[in-house]
Amino acid sequence: MKSKFLNFLGLFGIILLLASCGREETGELTGVMDRPAWGGINPYGMVYVPSGSLNIGGSDQDIFNTHLQRSKTISIQGFFMDDTEITNNEYRQFVYWVRDSIAHNLLGDVTEDDYGNEKIDWETELDYTYEELDDMFFMGDMQLNNKRELNTNKLIFKYQSFDWQKAEH
Repeated sequence: MKSKFLNFLGLFGIILLLASCGREETGELTGVMDRPAWGGINPYGMVYVPSGSLNIGGSDQDIFNTHLQRSKTISIQGFFMDDTEITNNEYRQFVYWVRDSIAHNLLGDVTEDDYGNEKIDWETELDYTYEELDDMFFMGDMQLNNKRELNTNKLIFKYQSFDWQKAEH
């Protein structure tokens, strides 16, 4: 009798085990399973810098074991950065080019090319002491220590580009 009961209990356990291994529905909301994976969107001309952590402060070699300057671990969230980083010197060159082109235009240092288009005469030497260029510099109360400094708010320039491939058709 005891053997029949154990056989029945074993058979019932096997049936219960097989019944529990049925479908995979877990009752959770899983969404559509055959959709393509989402990879994120990178803005044009940008590169993603992933999240990470770094240690700042004193180094990990505390020779005298004083613990006066403990390093601190900080976490940085991922961000997008411009793909074409430039150096300070390259930016300075660009600012000087803008400054000089505006000065040449104010002084009338322009010539015409073979097609009648105006272009800046870069061969003409610039002298920033001319009165015509006073508008490019800070004046009066805006000056610091009576130094002649460039007013960067005046550096507004024109930029044109052409798609020669489209113009050809």
